[in-house]
Amino acid sequence: QSRVAAEAAIRNAGYLDASVTTTRACEEGSCRVVVTVTPGEPARVGRVVIAGLARTDAQVVKKVAAIEPGEVAGPEALLAAQRRMLGLGIFQRVAVRPIPGQISGAQRGVLIEVEEAQSRAVTVGVGWDNVEQARLSFSWSELNLFGRARSLFLDTKVSGREKHFQVSYREPARLGVLGFPTWVSVFRSDEHYT
Repeated sequence: QSRVAAEAAIRNAGYLDASVTTTRACEEGSCRVVVTVTPGEPARVGRVVIAGLARTDAQVVKKVAAIEPGEVAGPEALLAAQRRMLGLGIFQRVAVRPIPGQISGAQRGVLIEVEEAQSRAVTVGVGWDNVEQARLSFSWSELNLFGRARSLFLDTKVSGREKHFQVSYREPARLGVLGFPTWVSVFRSDEHYT
């Protein structure tokens, strides 16, 4: 466990070629364990390549992944970037890994490979019941508005007793104004009951 913990810590610090070994010597009911770490050369991010974009702006990926040339290229940092990218909800697959052929040396390129998900949805509904009579509902949503990972949602429900209209807009945290997440929703609902 000590070897695994030391190996993870040294690699997350940027020493990707580090080797960690353990030795033990036991005598008369006690053991002495020695963990030896050979760090090697520190690795930094060289070039960042983004592949697989069709509708999404590359600046969105750069801001959310937050992997910059010259930074430490540890496995935990790459995994955190992958989680942030998937958290946008506009990608169905994200892989963050070293560029093939650049898995050693002081400068290591990083490949961010994405597969965009379907970002638009439309729903139409028609119904009837003895209280509201005829009912019509329509909703439209776009999760990647203008390729900027911003969401727009329109919702309408109209019946004999109710009229409801709603527009919602959302910006993720790293892409919002001043770095804060933004959510704005404007709606109007009229209901008439005897």
